[in-house]
Amino acid sequence: MVSKGRVRCAANHLQPDRVPTDFGAVSEVWPKLQQALGCSSRDEVLDSLDIHIRFVDPVSKGPPLRTYTHGGDRVEENWFGFSSRWHWNGFQADSVICDGALEDASTIEEVLEHAWPDPDWFDYESVRAQCERYGSILAIEGLSRKPRYSFAAWNHFGLSRAIPSSLVRRRCCGP
Repeated sequence: MVSKGRVRCAANHLQPDRVPTDFGAVSEVWPKLQQALGCSSRDEVLDSLDIHIRFVDPVSKGPPLRTYTHGGDRVEENWFGFSSRWHWNGFQADSVICDGALEDASTIEEVLEHAWPDPDWFDYESVRAQCERYGSILAIEGLSRKPRYSFAAWNHFGLSRAIPSSLVRRRCCGP
């Protein structure tokens, strides 16, 4: 069974020949892995670890995003309207969402009025070439790379609202 089939099988709740794997690491770890494994790229590291998933992103052709310094930390804004603050935690530079774009939203109208990114800001044709590069490895389009994108609720509404909300939903509606 090839990588794509293995991931699709597991996603469909069927038994693959073995468990498909994914892998992520902070930027400081990648050079150490490359050196330890004798690899010259992240893709070679993932291949040597037999990782089954790669993420691909459309190329941005939208407006430039603002990056600035606040309190000595780098802050990056993204197309969804929230900011990530990068700070040194004693081991690595770590990203923390510092401004949920919809943190103060209390109505559906406020969410709908939010300045969502324009789909025309992205070159989706570039995804095909990226997918073809990976062959039998499953490539997932996910707006995953920098500048940070995310559809996670806490990025938009802030942790103080998103986590209690998801706990209430789970308690009321089941897992």
